[in-house]
Amino acid sequence: MLKVTEQRRKQQERLVAIARTYAWNLRRLLGPLTAILYGSVARGDFNLGSDVDILIISEELPSDPVRRTELLYSVVEPPLEPKGYTPEEFRALLNRRHSVLMAMLQPHIVLMDDLQMTREEGFPYLVQSRLPEGDR
Repeated sequence: MLKVTEQRRKQQERLVAIARTYAWNLRRLLGPLTAILYGSVARGDFNLGSDVDILIISEELPSDPVRRTELLYSVVEPPLEPKGYTPEEFRALLNRRHSVLMAMLQPHIVLMDDLQMTREEGFPYLVQSRLPEGDR
């Protein structure tokens, strides 16, 4: 059982590394951003067909949804599934305790937080956070 658990942990670490590389590449295009991993990889219940859900918060995201999606997918490689919000959009959803956002972020892994969005008032109390070693 220990061997299976260790293999699972290594698979999760590999998927987190893919998401972190994506965030770094996107940062080169957009500048400062916050990147949060959520979904099955963050929970640890992923399978071979799971995608890697990543939330991107950036002031430089286009307001047009099509252009925003194109930009987020311009540096993506499977199995990543990015979603993007501006800081204002994210704050509004957080303040309303939007059910989809709350569900997305329980639990989550902060990959990068240039904008300190995870330090927003209420954020630590609303969602369960896990921050990988080295990113604290």
